[in-house]
Amino acid sequence: MINYDLSKIRAIVFDVDGVLSSSTVPTDGEGEPLRTVNIKDGYAIQLARKMGMHIGIITGGRSAAIENRYRRLGVDDIFMGGENRDVERLSRGSRTVCRRGDIRGRRHS
Repeated sequence: MINYDLSKIRAIVFDVDGVLSSSTVPTDGEGEPLRTVNIKDGYAIQLARKMGMHIGIITGGRSAAIENRYRRLGVDDIFMGGENRDVERLSRGSRTVCRRGDIRGRRHS
């Protein structure tokens, strides 16, 4: 059972690899990662957006497929390839942010 007041969360930031994708990442012939996605994650992101939740994505890799997928789901804040990984700016005003993944080198849940 969760003992947290989740009603205060207004934004969620996800890492991609191992959080929104399988914990194993197959590669193509050139060694480029082929990330898998879960359709239920996409549905949940769309539902959260419709409920007014702000969603952010962070990944150390660079992939047009990742950017396209999450843009189509309504995600505006996508940080790729080690670019500005400071998610504190997503805490605008009184917004409470839930982080999931390896953000700033520490695991958050």
